[in-house]
Amino acid sequence: MSKKLSLAVLLSGNGSNFQAIIDSIIKGQLKADIKVVISNNKDAFGLKRAKKT
Repeated sequence: MSKKLSLAVLLSGNGSNFQAIIDSIIKGQLKADIKVVISNNKDAFGLKRAKKT
């Protein structure tokens, strides 16, 4: 049994790579938990994605 990775995600814009990580977790392709999302842009759309997860 493999352990889940604990992830921290850094983003500054749309968060399309962040969404790809979320999708991989949902599909079971990546065994991970997103623990924290950090952005240098308070208006980054990626932060809205993070609030949904």
